[in-house]
Amino acid sequence: MKNLLFLLVAVGMTLAASEPGVMPYSVELGPKLSDAIAMPQTSGWSAEEETLHWDGDPDRGFSINGTYSYGCACRFTESEPVAVKAILYYLTGNADAVFCYVAGQNNSAQPGTVLDTTRSSGLGGGVWKRANMPSQPLIPAYEDFWTCVIIRRHPAGESPMTLDLGPIVPFRGGYINLPEVGPDWFQLTDAPFWTDRNNNIRAVVERAGSGVEEIINPSEPTAWHRFWPSPVYSVGHLTYQAWQTGNARLDIYDVAGNLVRTIPDRVDKPGTRTLSWDCRSNAGRRVVAGTYLYRLAANGQTVTGKAVVLD
Repeated sequence: MKNLLFLLVAVGMTLAASEPGVMPYSVELGPKLSDAIAMPQTSGWSAEEETLHWDGDPDRGFSINGTYSYGCACRFTESEPVAVKAILYYLTGNADAVFCYVAGQNNSAQPGTVLDTTRSSGLGGGVWKRANMPSQPLIPAYEDFWTCVIIRRHPAGESPMTLDLGPIVPFRGGYINLPEVGPDWFQLTDAPFWTDRNNNIRAVVERAGSGVEEIINPSEPTAWHRFWPSPVYSVGHLTYQAWQTGNARLDIYDVAGNLVRTIPDRVDKPGTRTLSWDCRSNAGRRVVAGTYLYRLAANGQTVTGKAVVLD
């Protein structure tokens, strides 16, 4: 997935000739925004949702010579499990295409494995944009994750990504990557950038309950079961291999760790079994769209996973 994203953002780039060891571009602050525009409700964002951020009010964009592709990122670490629902980013100008993704941690200055990705709108400047994450990845407590926004070939003269009023939050609020130079990410305070501002990129999260850790960090092997389809629109199925007779049970939880549904199974003889969930609670109500966790107890073992429900 990460390689795919790299190829997507690299398509159509204008490469500039340069001397060895010299960056073929410069980064300059764009025009100052006279009025920082508040988050519009039309973006799908509401004040009740929790956002993680290191930025302040949008101040100005930054300009990279030519019509380069580039990526911006912020890094977060929370003390309890969270589900990343969406990425918010502030545009000052248009971009041909925007890709947003949530990544794990490689090291303190580099994103790791891509956990979720979506394409987003790059049209219309001076507004906050919202990119909903399809699978809403669950991040364990004290595990770093990155919210990344990649601008693919912005038009000349546009400065789509915004910086805040500053000062920068070291090792958190601002990283930039230019694929034509290489795969490394640079903190905005490092050469050749030298800005003292953070990226206007935010993570919309939902906090999971303390009981979720054991569900999202399974200790047992998971090769003998499969949940399908993914995502789920109406009915989800869990197929598993029963090695012995006896009782089995599928428990489904929300991201706060609350039990939503229990589906029992009686195994009369070993073989392949399938349990179906109609996306309803034990009370018979349709569940809301989002990420759900499941725990299957069978064969004297417990396996866990997650299921994404869409409207």
